[in-house]
Amino acid sequence: MPTGMSSVSVQVRDNLLAIVGAYRRATGQRLSAVSRKFYGNASFLHDFRYGRQSLSLKKLDEMLDAMRQDWPEKAEWPGTGAIFMTRDGNGAGK
Repeated sequence: MPTGMSSVSVQVRDNLLAIVGAYRRATGQRLSAVSRKFYGNASFLHDFRYGRQSLSLKKLDEMLDAMRQDWPEKAEWPGTGAIFMTRDGNGAGK
């Protein structure tokens, strides 16, 4: 886990990258093209993968909604891990 990342942040990152990976396999697009298309910055997803960028829940929701709308018809949406939160906002139960 990159330094300073909570278990929740790691799970969010892993889930988004699993979805991005499935999208890339279905479309043949490079990571930078997917990053530009859904985030507006070609290097974001690369940096996000290594914990050098963070993502607000609002932007995550916007990206996932845009990906759902653009999802290739014959491609399956990947399974992702559940994210459990405690009252203090820390992840629990991974």
